[in-house]
Amino acid sequence: MFVCIFSCSEDEEKEFVKITDAYLTVEEIGTEYGYLYVSANVTGNPEQVWAKIFYPSLGYSIKYQLFQAETNRFHRHISINRNNFPDGIIGCEITVAKITYLTNEVYLEWQTLVSNIQLNISDRVILANNSSCSTLEIKVFDNNQNELSNIEYQIYDNDEQIYIQNNQFKTNISGFHNLYVKFENVISNEKVVDAINPNYEFEIPVIFHIVNLGEPIGNGTNLTQSKVHNLLTQLNNGFSNSFGSTNPYAKDMGIVFRLAQLDQNNIPLSEIGINRINGNSYDDGSPQFPNSVDIASDGKLGPNEIWKLAGDHYWNPRKYLNILIFPGQYSESYSDTGYVFESYPLNGIPTRPDDCDCNPDSDFFQMCFIHSNGTSVDYKTLIHEVGHAFSLLHVFSTDNCNSSDYCPDTYSYDRNTSDWSPCPDNLTGELHDNYMDYSGVRNTFSKNQRERIRHVMKYGIWLSELKYSTK
Repeated sequence: MFVCIFSCSEDEEKEFVKITDAYLTVEEIGTEYGYLYVSANVTGNPEQVWAKIFYPSLGYSIKYQLFQAETNRFHRHISINRNNFPDGIIGCEITVAKITYLTNEVYLEWQTLVSNIQLNISDRVILANNSSCSTLEIKVFDNNQNELSNIEYQIYDNDEQIYIQNNQFKTNISGFHNLYVKFENVISNEKVVDAINPNYEFEIPVIFHIVNLGEPIGNGTNLTQSKVHNLLTQLNNGFSNSFGSTNPYAKDMGIVFRLAQLDQNNIPLSEIGINRINGNSYDDGSPQFPNSVDIASDGKLGPNEIWKLAGDHYWNPRKYLNILIFPGQYSESYSDTGYVFESYPLNGIPTRPDDCDCNPDSDFFQMCFIHSNGTSVDYKTLIHEVGHAFSLLHVFSTDNCNSSDYCPDTYSYDRNTSDWSPCPDNLTGELHDNYMDYSGVRNTFSKNQRERIRHVMKYGIWLSELKYSTK
């Protein structure tokens, strides 16, 4: 037996070394980076084992040293990138001393390099019943804007990956669903689907007029789209009595509010349900009113200033519920109760003739004015003011209970008394549990209040038409 005590020459080492097997595989491949794997069984305890990766057709090669994994086995995971390793057939030559061994060849094919993804949807509003659907149109493009096919992208709903069939989005979860498509690090544009409660009587499109003073979106009163979406969610929660009321008379109002999809010219809104208004030109102190309390250039809008702005910017109340969010000089929110036709009166609500050819430009327009203290809005104030727009009155009385909200199942009380004494028409309930109060938990609408809403939805000016709007 011949033994090399210190080291052997290559010729001497060659007598003991033998490559019994070796192979090359494409272990992982993406669009820009990947891995090759080389493994070789080599006997004789060689000091070094090398693998040369080469392209037979290009005359291009790179040499890597293999590492010993266990007795007689050497291997290496080789990190590669698209710039240095183009598509093509790759070979591998294992070298130990003067012994060489050609492995199998593999075909390297990088995944298509995706540049951008475009997402469109067929329907912005669906029912949350797992049947109604919005079909997703997904287009994937490479760097040359060529449309690609057979790309295994992922679809996300509110940042959670979902799996759908035939690109048809369905859900039984009501609310907003922010959909987007992702392939590796490329993310598409977002599309929002509003899935509404299928158990509703009336569907009301809402336009939020977001008044700002030139601030970027997300600053001042220039609310972000996500905050507007949250406001609408809370509004629907309130009208569906989803805030945990224990009042036995608490009822779902049977109304679902959704963000308007189309503007007044039937053009899809770039931000659904949002109309942004720069109010700087209205912060002028209302000089047309000699005794105006409005203050010019104070960064807030007084009552005359905001009324002028609203008159210039409201949208057709037959088609939209107008909600105006603004920086108020007096931090007040308010809303009118509207009118009903005189043949169908409702206690506490003014009337107009049945043959009224009412025009919002010359008669009245309906608007919910919601003060914003910076970048936030009190959602219970929003629920309260929208309640007024649908004929609901304050649950308290300011005339010694001679009048109240005309709803016996709400807890009415005399606000002029120190102990807020209950009015005699009360059936039961809890003090300050109703949205139409000014304080307390405010988590309840009642059965009698629902009856009033149903009345104005049938006989109210604007509201009797609004329920048919497809905006």
